[in-house]
Amino acid sequence: MRNFIGMDRDIRQVIASIEKRNRNYRLFWAAFLFLTGLSLSAYPLLYRIEAAVFWFFCGVVFMLTALLLLAYALRVFPFRQAGITGLLDHGREQVVWIYPYIMQTMPFGIKLFDSTRLYFHLLNGENQQLYCRTREANELMEELRMYFPRACFGYSQEKEFMYEYDPAMLLRNTSDKE
Repeated sequence: MRNFIGMDRDIRQVIASIEKRNRNYRLFWAAFLFLTGLSLSAYPLLYRIEAAVFWFFCGVVFMLTALLLLAYALRVFPFRQAGITGLLDHGREQVVWIYPYIMQTMPFGIKLFDSTRLYFHLLNGENQQLYCRTREANELMEELRMYFPRACFGYSQEKEFMYEYDPAMLLRNTSDKE
């Protein structure tokens, strides 16, 4: 069975493309929110309506939300982080635990969609997330085992307790098998 990563592709390129897709998605929504806020703010100026102050402030709230989303997408202050690609390059020894979190939206038992996040928990108690598709997450989990041989994989309450107590407890010897 051939997976989406393939033999010739580097996992860094796959994760970088997923991060780029996530960034572009956030930039699209930031632009949409900003334009919506701009139109809401300008609406009272174009048409004489009552409650102009309400529409103006609604527009300002939309534009400020868009600016925060833009800062998050571009990883500028206060959202400055290296990203998962940076962990692959420089922080391999910092990652102690990796697991996927799959959330399925199922109103009345009908599956609409699912969203998946890969959590990368670090030795210093922080974590980073990678939003991806469920199929990508499952295949990335297998490939990441080679890049992070000392990290634990998969979720359990026992691992969560150990991580909260001391993240270093989750580091494995390279000879151990899970």
